[in-house]
Amino acid sequence: MYQWGIAGQNEVEDMAQMVRTRPLFDDYWGGKHDAVDNIDIPMYILGSFSNPFHVQGSFDTFRFGGSKQKWLRVHSTFEWYEMYDLKSTDDLQRFFDRYCKGIMNGWEHDTPPLRLSLHGLGSVPNIVERAETEFPLRRQVLKSYYLDGGTKTLRSSLPKSASSVSHAGHDLTASSRFTLKFEEYTELSGYAKVRLWMSCREKDDMDVVVHIRKIDKSGNLLTGTKFPFPMPESEAPEGETIKLYGPQGFLRASSSASRDNSRSSANGQEVFYRHDCEEKIPLGTVVPLDITLWPMGMVFAEGEGVMLLVAGHFLSEPAIETMKLREPDDENVGEHHIHTGGQYDSSLILPVVAGNRA
Repeated sequence: MYQWGIAGQNEVEDMAQMVRTRPLFDDYWGGKHDAVDNIDIPMYILGSFSNPFHVQGSFDTFRFGGSKQKWLRVHSTFEWYEMYDLKSTDDLQRFFDRYCKGIMNGWEHDTPPLRLSLHGLGSVPNIVERAETEFPLRRQVLKSYYLDGGTKTLRSSLPKSASSVSHAGHDLTASSRFTLKFEEYTELSGYAKVRLWMSCREKDDMDVVVHIRKIDKSGNLLTGTKFPFPMPESEAPEGETIKLYGPQGFLRASSSASRDNSRSSANGQEVFYRHDCEEKIPLGTVVPLDITLWPMGMVFAEGEGVMLLVAGHFLSEPAIETMKLREPDDENVGEHHIHTGGQYDSSLILPVVAGNRA
């Protein structure tokens, strides 16, 4: 377990200790929430799918910020590279000239509300800052793919026969994996969601992490570097500051009792939990868990696809060595079982963007 400090009203806070002493969402954690709907000035927002620390906040600010004058630029490189790129600073300067200096330079007429980048992860060229108007895109089609524990694949129809797979919840190398191949060029952009029917015979709670990775035509996992790199991608060090892996989602099973339907999306794709209460799961009881992953944007050539990983631990490589997971500090004991098919509609719902590449 690593220790880290973040400046707050008392200058330094031991965040890891606060998680242990105040595990449920309360006034302390609520004080760290920014009410972006109160922002009523012009907003220039940067976002990317490459930094898990900031991706959710960037898109939420664009979607729910109170200003009627707001623009989101989703760049295709890592933010540390992007911030110092001349093209980026010139773009920001133009925004400042318009709204800080009052220079009528046509910003609001020339700049689309959203400039969206999608990642090809090395096998397909990135789409870079394509003009859009909203997020998620109105033309998205939410497609359900059902987990099949017998074949460890994702299918377009619910398997008639029930089956199950399991993984050791406390093991940092264990996961359950399901694959899907696309028959044609495909874009995914928006919020993916999983529904998992799960159980554990040894413990009354589970930490559940889900992860979407891109795979090539042979089923190999793909990554992409986040900025121009002076060596082959295969030789680049692993780590979130260098490589893009894909979106993750997290839920402690007992927190499913805090689901807030009033704050979840009407189509059920974005599920919101207050995390202010918990309800333990009786041993061996099969329960449905709905988990929305953080925003994603990927492109796939014909024959490529995705792998859905389910585990009890963080699934991509942390940014720095001191943050790498060792002995997990979690609620996991024993085997975590995923039930599929028959009466168990375990599924992955993907935001597929209709239309051809542009």
